[in-house]
Amino acid sequence: NVRGFIPPMFASGFYQSRWGYTTADDFRKAADGYRKNNIPIDMVYMDIDYMEDYKDFTVNQENFPDFEAYVNEMKEKGIHLVPIIDAGVKVEAGYDVVSAVWPGWTHFPDVLNADARAWFGQKYERLISKGIDGFWNDMNEPAMFCTPEGVAELKEYIKDNFMDNEEAPGFVLGAK
Repeated sequence: NVRGFIPPMFASGFYQSRWGYTTADDFRKAADGYRKNNIPIDMVYMDIDYMEDYKDFTVNQENFPDFEAYVNEMKEKGIHLVPIIDAGVKVEAGYDVVSAVWPGWTHFPDVLNADARAWFGQKYERLISKGIDGFWNDMNEPAMFCTPEGVAELKEYIKDNFMDNEEAPGFVLGAK
């Protein structure tokens, strides 16, 4: 039983997207600049810098002390905020590691597992309850920011924590 989804009208509108906005004032100035110059704008995408330590479903309280009021302020101006959510969930103590992306070591929820989908899906309520009504789901594939140093560190981590021998799936530990 598959049903279609009709996006909200604002999703077909004009938007601003830029990495590097970190404070409410950064977003406010961008949106106000559009309006001042008579350029249409319906939404502003919020990249990873709105988060607390790049953790999904969090808001940096220092940069957004009253996030809910800020979301409402922007909506009163006719602008919807659309925060990014990365599939890579920051690793905290006690979890296995899958990859390294923006927050550092991360997990990727198993989207084929109904319980994992429900768990991840319920987290959106943290932002919906603050007035957010759209999301930018990014990094939907396992990704790794590879540098020679990063790969060497990953190999050592896997060797130290998961392997009883010198081989790991996809590469030989210690190989260049």
